[in-house]
Parts: sequence; structure tokens; C-alpha cells
Amino acid sequence: MRKLYFVFVLLLTFKKQSYAQNGYSIEYEMTDDIIYTKSKPLTGKVLIRDDKTQLSEMRRGDAAKKVVMRSDTMGMSLKNEASKECVGDTWENIKKSKGITSADIKIKDIKLEKLDAEKEVLGFKCKKAILKYSIDAGLYKMKVSYEMWYTDKIRLSNSSFYADPDASRYNEISEIASELGLVLQGETVQKAGLMEIKTNFNILKLERIQITEDMLTVDMKKDCTKVLTYPEYVKECRKREAQQSFNNMNVGRARY
Repeated sequence: MRKLYFVFVLLLTFKKQSYAQNGYSIEYEMTDDIIYTKSKPLTGKVLIRDDKTQLSEMRRGDAAKKVVMRSDTMGMSLKNEASKECVGDTWENIKKSKGITSADIKIKDIKLEKLDAEKEVLGFKCKKAILKYSIDAGLYKMKVSYEMWYTDKIRLSNSSFYADPDASRYNEISEIASELGLVLQGETVQKAGLMEIKTNFNILKLERIQITEDMLTVDMKKDCTKVLTYPEYVKECRKREAQQSFNNMNVGRARY
């Protein structure tokens, strides 16, 4: 009888451990307003396990523009369903690349203001903070104001953000936001002369869940025409950007 009881306790313990919640599932939406023109919403879902392994899915408009990316301590796996390209590389190799944006961006004049205002978002009592800084990219200079509603009850690190050569320029901004806690709602206003870009960010759903390894897998054997290193992927992205700029110029000429 004691043996049966012992086995029963072991089974309960195993079941409890198997179904332990070990990460977060986050669904969010971002919209951009550029000179009174609103873009299609960028929607996304992120799975963040407690060991900092992440899987993110982003799409703007139709499903063909979906990007899936996994990041962990070793490196990054990425699948772009629009270009049918896949990327698998280490952080060491990724950091050697100059990133998709070639401009030498500098962040200056960083100021953080914590306010007394509070409101409830997704069941969390959130505090308000405003982060201001300037961007100097040589050809253009921009003033940025980032209004955040955050909870200090959840703190998540973004390993992919720190390793990406483009995003790494914003490490200091990311670190300040991370120290505050998890931002559930935010509005960023970027101004350069008469141009103004307003970006709204909202976490729509946040839950603590069990995240298994198969949930974090990026299938690079399916629907991929190319498997590239990160530097190779950067070159392909720049080619597309150059072609898009050329097409936009031709459309402009045709109008006039």
C-alpha cells in the first residue's frame, strides 16, 4: 500500500513539473501614422521562455509578409515567408555584420521622466513614464518622445534585440525600458523638421504558459528557396530596398 502511495505521489509530482508554467505568451499590435497616413497594423506574437529562448511571429497585412524568428543563447533562426528566405547564424557572426540599415546611427540626449499617473491595463496596475532622446544618423536628425505604460511585476529580456546590429544601437533605450518593467502600452512620436511619425504599441494578450521546445522550432526545410547566413540576408534586404526606392522614384516621375 505504501508503495502504491509513493508511486501515486511521484506521478503527481511529475505531472506538476510537466505542466509547470515556464514562460509568457504575448500578442501585440503596432500602427504607424506618417503625416496623417496610417499604415496597415503590424501584428505579432512572442513566446518567451524563462531561459530567454524566444520565438516571435510578425506580419503586416496578408500572411505572405509573415516573418518567424527564434533567438536563444547560441544564435538566431529566421524565416521570411515573403521572400522565401531562411537565416541560420550565430550571434558572433551576426554582430560582424553592419545590419540592414547602413546609416551610422547615434543616440543622444537621453532623459527619462517617471510620472505619478497610473491606470489598469490587462489587469495590471501600470505606471507612466516618458523617455526622450535624439537620433543622429548623419543625413537626418530626429527628436523622439516615447510614452510608456508599464508594470514592474514582469521583467523580460529581449536577447534578439541586443544581438541585432541595427537594434543594438538602441541598447541603452532598451535597457532603460527593461529596468522599468514590461511596457503594455506605448506611443512613440518621432519628429524631423515638418515630418512626424507616430507609432502606437499595445499588448493585446499576455499570459503565463508552458512553452515546449517544439513550440519554439522554426521549420527551415519547408517553403524556403534559400538558406542564408545573416550577412547574406542583409545584402538581399538591401537589394530589395534599393529596388523599392527605384520603383518609387519612377512612380513619382510618371505622376509629373
